Amino acid sequence: MGYEIKAKVDTWLKARNVQGSNLGDNEKSLYSARTCLPIVAYRAEGDHLLVTLGTDPNGQQLFINGRTNWYVYRPAVEMLRDNQPISLSTGGVSSAQGGTTNTTKFEISTKVDTFLKARPDQGSSLSDNDKVFAKARTTYPIVAYKAEGDHLLVTLGTDSQGQQVYVSARTNWYVYRPSVDVLRDGEPLSLSNRAIAGLPTGAAATAGGGVPKAGVELIKEFEGYESQAYADPIHGWAVPTIGYGTTVYPNGQKVRQGDTVNPTQAEEYLIHHIEATARPDLERIPTWGQMNDNQRGAIYSFAYNLGSAFYGNGAFGSITRVCDSVDRWTDLPWITEQFVKYRNPGTSAEAGLRRRREAEAKLFVS
Repeated sequence: MGYEIKAKVDTWLKARNVQGSNLGDNEKSLYSARTCLPIVAYRAEGDHLLVTLGTDPNGQQLFINGRTNWYVYRPAVEMLRDNQPISLSTGGVSSAQGGTTNTTKFEISTKVDTFLKARPDQGSSLSDNDKVFAKARTTYPIVAYKAEGDHLLVTLGTDSQGQQVYVSARTNWYVYRPSVDVLRDGEPLSLSNRAIAGLPTGAAATAGGGVPKAGVELIKEFEGYESQAYADPIHGWAVPTIGYGTTVYPNGQKVRQGDTVNPTQAEEYLIHHIEATARPDLERIPTWGQMNDNQRGAIYSFAYNLGSAFYGNGAFGSITRVCDSVDRWTDLPWITEQFVKYRNPGTSAEAGLRRRREAEAKLFVS
């Protein structure tokens, strides 16, 4: 039994149940009319619904802008069960698996007193509204997790009665990695095992909660990987660098001479850097919500190379036009022509930058 919500008109998915005009661009995502989204739970809150997104036909957890929980204006949507409209007066979707039973149970268990957090920051820096105390040996059911530096972003699952678990009205929480165990059928699971019940984690389908896999792979291809800290080509050992160009670890500590890293850690550091520095700027692009994962991946690669605050900048008119020209997003020759303008012509880097821009253009239209 599959549950979905369907937009009856163009509307917003919102981080808070307020008017869309009162939200910042990073707090809402355009939800076009007649678009259906799979859900595992919903709850009525006044004239809004709080919905928890489910999985796609391939069993992959669906994220929109790194989130699985969104508010939507009730009159703007209809609820579907097996493609048939149902009354919103029903209390909620009771089973996270649409009426089926998953024999494998995944949980997180706290090893010490810690916090569930709205952001991957130190608990002491968060307000009471952004954290919930979690006592040692508390267990929570989960359906997905993603590693983000020294934190996990977990999506809560359902209880033994099949009811969606919420903590302070949220299903997505960050938790400090050393403070928890991930359990599969009660047994600790190595956090290097990156998949839970077929759902993406870490750098899977949408890496880092919003950085598409294809974009991460493209960045890795052109940045190159170094397992040992090396001197920055321009600043020398004043700026030690490691992995795919990391200079500062997610915990704020600078890379030091003699540090080492493995490919998995290096990718996590890369994703964290993109999330922290590029994503806030890119989500302000007016058409960001209309781009697919490959288009966003191409733009992430461009931003990682040339800076994320390019949109609307006079020196980046061509790439700004690419973002604005939705009707030309499948025009490979035109898209390539715009991308390759950013290749530093006449320099020793031109050939390499041309290859990167061409690869980004190809990904954008694929």
